[in-house]
This record gives sequence, structure tokens and C-alpha cells, in this order.
Amino acid sequence: MSDKVYKPIACQLYDQLEILSMRGEECTIQYLNQGESKTASGKIVDLFPISSVEYLKLDSGKTLRLDMLVKINDIDFSCDSACSH
Repeated sequence: MSDKVYKPIACQLYDQLEILSMRGEECTIQYLNQGESKTASGKIVDLFPISSVEYLKLDSGKTLRLDMLVKINDIDFSCDSACSH
């Protein structure tokens, strides 16, 4: 997990994560890990906060910070507008 200050993602993007989770869709996820682009795949099984930082959990057990997401399937997470949930 990162020590970087958490920047909430846009409400519309969070909504998309909830939809993917509810549908149990297989996802290809591009994310940043210490500035390096990585890829993971799986189904989103949980969205949760820890100390004001939001995460998603995949069916593999892998956990990713939402502000480290770059792209999931065809959804671009690089926009700047944010909100709290």
C-alpha cells in the first residue's frame, strides 16, 4: 500500500466500480504501483475504506487503492473530478 496522500476518485467512476462488482464481471485492471504501470485481472468482490483511503478487493485477494487505478476494461480512471462517498 502507498504512503501517497489519498485523492478520492470521481463519483461516476466509483459508481462504475459498484456496477462491475454487482455484476460479477471479469475485469482487466491497469494501475500504478510505485509509479510503474501494472495489470491485474479478476472480479471485484469488495469496495471498502481504511482510514479514509478507498480500496477494491479482487477475487484473487489482491487489494488496490482506488486512486492508483488507471483503467478498468474500457473505463478511464485518469479524470480529475472527485467526490466523497
